[in-house]
Amino acid sequence: MSIVSRSHALAALGVFAAAARPAFAQTAKTYTFGALLPLTGFAAEIGQEQSQGMQAGVDAVNARGGVAGWTLKAIPLDHKGTAAGGVQAFNQLVNLEKVPYALMGFAAVILATYPMAVQNQVLVLNIGGISTNLLDKPWLYNNQLIGEPLNVPLAQYAREHGIRTAAILVGEDPLGRDNSAIFNTAFTKRGGTIVASETFPIGATDFSAQLTKIRTANPDAIFNIVAGDTQGLIVKQARAAGFKGVFLGLGQPNLYKLAGEAAEGFISAGLAEDWGSSNRNVRQLYTSYKNKFGQQPSWIGGTVYEGVLLLAKLIDNVARSGKDPRSGAALQAALEASPSFPNCLSGGQVVFRKDHGCTRAVALSELRSGKWVTVRVITPSSS
Repeated sequence: MSIVSRSHALAALGVFAAAARPAFAQTAKTYTFGALLPLTGFAAEIGQEQSQGMQAGVDAVNARGGVAGWTLKAIPLDHKGTAAGGVQAFNQLVNLEKVPYALMGFAAVILATYPMAVQNQVLVLNIGGISTNLLDKPWLYNNQLIGEPLNVPLAQYAREHGIRTAAILVGEDPLGRDNSAIFNTAFTKRGGTIVASETFPIGATDFSAQLTKIRTANPDAIFNIVAGDTQGLIVKQARAAGFKGVFLGLGQPNLYKLAGEAAEGFISAGLAEDWGSSNRNVRQLYTSYKNKFGQQPSWIGGTVYEGVLLLAKLIDNVARSGKDPRSGAALQAALEASPSFPNCLSGGQVVFRKDHGCTRAVALSELRSGKWVTVRVITPSSS
């Protein structure tokens, strides 16, 4: 679906759109929205990158005079990577700040706060959580690939490259449970065998018991998907325990920093990134992020940046309809009316599906000499 910019400011941004709940207590001409991020704890580095992506988006909108007469202001709160931390933070957003729109990742956090979002009519954009339980939920839209689009290509690639047996090692949360089940099905359907399946509590730092069982099973690969620094610990401990096979999963962008050479050869499925693209939206994100923070962005900050620009589109569309853009219901109606926006990671469009998942390009990458190298890109069908 093509998107036509509604104002000069949005056209300059390459921005994109949405509808209402009673007016919120906002400072005059300041549009406040919320974000739940892991600012402390095991995933603090993810939270930092998400915060930077959000700030880059806010700055991009405000540098062009804001949107529909509003200046954007983000209120980032710390969920600490836990469901309990998310509930505490979201309570503040809805009861004190009364935001109509919120960005957040981590499936456990989103699922724990979802009932409050529905009750308070807050439009929530998932910027990174990966669980099939996040689909088909009113008020929640997912700017992240979920389930089969990530795990099926990974399983297929593994089988094509001679991986016959795999062990599963994941956290005891929706991220681990949902994705390991889908990978298991896809891998065995293609002739592979799961020889061990182990879990661990979120926040764990010692995986020796699980790795001992996996080492005994002697798999060709270990499927691991977990957020934050935990993945680096798992990879280093697995190598120390004698595992010489391949790691498969959703690799953290900073995995080499966390695990060093132990992480070499990790094969990851994730959102496609093309920072060499000439696409206007990709170039804008890359340039603004690099100039502001001195580093290349990744999808972790990129989906947040897109979430801010999506909000700007929705505000503009609602304001032009004569309704109050501080209404979550009005924002949601506008999103349903125009359910796509520019892909700032690799170009093209991101399209929300009827189940509130999204369609966007997938990349399989391998960690080689400390850098993620794309080995396959799966583009979405035009249907």
